[in-house]
Amino acid sequence: METSNVKHRFATGCYFTIHADDPTKVNATLYIKWYAWPLLLWKRVHETYNIKWFMYPKVIAVITKVTFTKLIGK
Repeated sequence: METSNVKHRFATGCYFTIHADDPTKVNATLYIKWYAWPLLLWKRVHETYNIKWFMYPKVIAVITKVTFTKLIGK
């Protein structure tokens, strides 16, 4: 297996790198920027839950809270 340090884009602001230095070990690192959290959370909520129209304000509030928390680093 060859050594590769190529960035693979997962979503906007989110990418991963795979390091394969040894045929028996593969290291993968996931990098998520703060501005990628709303997109990733929005996709995950719609994959996991059956969202009704009256739940959207709460979903948006939670996504906004998590995004600002990641932005300020807490």
